[in-house]
Amino acid sequence: LLNLEAVLIVPILLLTQMIIGFSSTIFHQRLKNISLEKDSFDTKVTIVFTASGVVGMVLALIFAVNLSEIFITFYIGLMLLFIGILTLFKVKFKFSWSKLYVISVISGFNKAISGGGYGPLVTLGQIMTGRDLRSSIAVTEFSEAFLSGLSFIFYCCFTGFINYEFTIPLMIILMLTGIIATPIGAQFTRKMRRKHTKIIIGFLSITLGLFTLIRYFPVVMEAYSIWLSN
Repeated sequence: LLNLEAVLIVPILLLTQMIIGFSSTIFHQRLKNISLEKDSFDTKVTIVFTASGVVGMVLALIFAVNLSEIFITFYIGLMLLFIGILTLFKVKFKFSWSKLYVISVISGFNKAISGGGYGPLVTLGQIMTGRDLRSSIAVTEFSEAFLSGLSFIFYCCFTGFINYEFTIPLMIILMLTGIIATPIGAQFTRKMRRKHTKIIIGFLSITLGLFTLIRYFPVVMEAYSIWLSN
């Protein structure tokens, strides 16, 4: 919306997501939305999502390096739409660690190729496997904080962190506003009702997916026509 270059905004967003994610986790822990005891279930799920997310990110670097940004965005839109529909129709899956691995790898893949698509998929995926709503949101934010930090390191290693006069002030503003909002978000999560929240998240996922598809559909079809003609 601000017409900023990706090379400027991506590292800012990644570092901001990391700081806000860890800050949010502190409040989630204090409000008992998540339990981070050594052997707690939430801790184990966080480790699974973080480790598997890294695998997904590596796969993205290997296989998606030559994919067009337009097709990547279109793919994310389709996935958000699909997950949102499944959520609204109350599709459920029996919990298993293998399902969490698959969800995490796909989400990590999404984050690496587009910078997004992680939170909605991980949160909704957990809810569909029967996980508690509040824990699902908190675990998603915690694991995404780790992955955002790792992505920031990779990004800076390959592209650098440039234009300090612009990026540093913007990063500080985003971090401060995000940190201020984290206790509000954690408190809101604590008071959420599972039934209503699933509907809200499902509609938001569908809306975001449709917006993405509608925005890029003409461009994708044009690119596809050019590819066929060649």
